[in-house]
Amino acid sequence: MIVYLRPFVILAYLWRLPWFRLRPSRQRVRLVILVSLFTLLFVFTASTLVWLAERQDAHANIVDLGDAIWWGFSTLATVGYGDYVPVTPLGRTIAVGLMMGGLVVLGVTSATVISALTDQMQRVGQRLEDDRAAAIGRGMASASASTPDRADADAAGGPDSVPS
Repeated sequence: MIVYLRPFVILAYLWRLPWFRLRPSRQRVRLVILVSLFTLLFVFTASTLVWLAERQDAHANIVDLGDAIWWGFSTLATVGYGDYVPVTPLGRTIAVGLMMGGLVVLGVTSATVISALTDQMQRVGQRLEDDRAAAIGRGMASASASTPDRADADAAGGPDSVPS
């Protein structure tokens, strides 16, 4: 049984790779890779456990590992065609765990995408504000260097002066 859990150790080593620690965007890549690998291992492990629980039952329709893996992915994707269903209490308990895990995977994936989009929008907004402030600063600097003060223009009867 422990043999099935060994691949999950690989996931722990992803947290230790220094390349992923440099920027937030790389941390998101690490999270996407981690969630993807965890999902594959989770479905494979749950499917295998359901197959082991179901294969000896007379009423079971999940009788080989291929059917169990198909059932696992369709369950995780919340499609649930109903062509394969566990019938034993242990198989159904594992199925509930897989369903709950599917909701968590979808939630983490959605949150990661939304977080990346929000950060990108904030960077674009900050860049636009910086560009606008720089343009206003350049405009004020060039206007004050090329035209005399307002009081001098009014006294001289310049083009900006308003007749009284």
